[in-house]
Amino acid sequence: MKTLLITEKYSVASALCDAIDLSIESCDIFCVHPHHVWRYKLEKLSFEQVPFVGEPPKINNLLDGNSVFVPSPLHFIISGQSVWAGNVNSLVENVEILKSNLASGVYDQVICLGDSDPIGQLNIKRGLELVEVPDGIDVSLIKNSTLDPENLKYAFSNRSQINDSEFSLVSGQLLKNKFDYWWNSNSAIVLSEAAKFAGLEADPVISKYEALLMQYLDVTFKNSEFFESDLIKMMHCWVGTGKFKGEDFDYWYGLVSTSERSRIVKQMQYRGFLSDSNGSLSITDKGRDFLRLLHPRSLDLDLPFRVEAWRTGEGGGEATAKRYIRTFFGRQLRHQRKEMNKIRVERGKSSALKIESVGI
Repeated sequence: MKTLLITEKYSVASALCDAIDLSIESCDIFCVHPHHVWRYKLEKLSFEQVPFVGEPPKINNLLDGNSVFVPSPLHFIISGQSVWAGNVNSLVENVEILKSNLASGVYDQVICLGDSDPIGQLNIKRGLELVEVPDGIDVSLIKNSTLDPENLKYAFSNRSQINDSEFSLVSGQLLKNKFDYWWNSNSAIVLSEAAKFAGLEADPVISKYEALLMQYLDVTFKNSEFFESDLIKMMHCWVGTGKFKGEDFDYWYGLVSTSERSRIVKQMQYRGFLSDSNGSLSITDKGRDFLRLLHPRSLDLDLPFRVEAWRTGEGGGEATAKRYIRTFFGRQLRHQRKEMNKIRVERGKSSALKIESVGI
């Protein structure tokens, strides 16, 4: 009989096998990262629909190609073969193998390894939903990402049988995902219009934290040059206004994940917002044109902390998240249309853009 390991990180699964003398060859491994995969497809909006806070499309089947796309491949180890599923068809094929193995009794146990934070809980929950573990197979959870052998031995010996209480933070993570869906759907039409008008690349969609960082760079560096390392440090030590600072401040509250920080800097360069002169970065003229189109009150240094509060079940919940989107994009669209019309007049253009009457 074999063991199926459902894990966020292959390194932890491998370390567990070493720690408890479990042969890695006797295990199949599903490294599940649904926060990189099961993203809602964006709503294609007209300007009359802004600000949009509608419900995301309901996903009845996590493997439905109409609801799923795979920007980051998922890693499977099945019968000793390493497979990276980089598209929906490959994902479905490998999940079906695991489901078939479970149904035919290949595995006598399923061990889940994940963090106990909201995204870790959602990762494991999605993995279990995908493979559909039949009744009668032991399913346990190790809430640990350590690579230390002794800690892993202890965690394995004290692992718990999985139950609904293990997923108490999932609803908060789903609200965060919904907020991102609202933001990106609105940004795809509103901030994309502003970016194109300023001469920037509008694709990919300007995310909430890219927009925030753009504005904060202007406040922090003005017309000065700076280095990528300055931006990375800024994101790592993000303090906001200080309103949300708590005991676990340093653990929770960086701006975007460590792996995303360099990417977001490169993305601003790709858009044409930043220029690079021998490693020295500066905001371009097109970047400053874009900043002019942003509402003065759109700079919210505490946005990462608000999102974290929603994610952990605090901060007013969905009603507050909806109000944030309505306020931000409602006034942003009105403001950018006014500014764009002013610029058109300055440039001698006669035709004016409609200033939307947006309800907040």
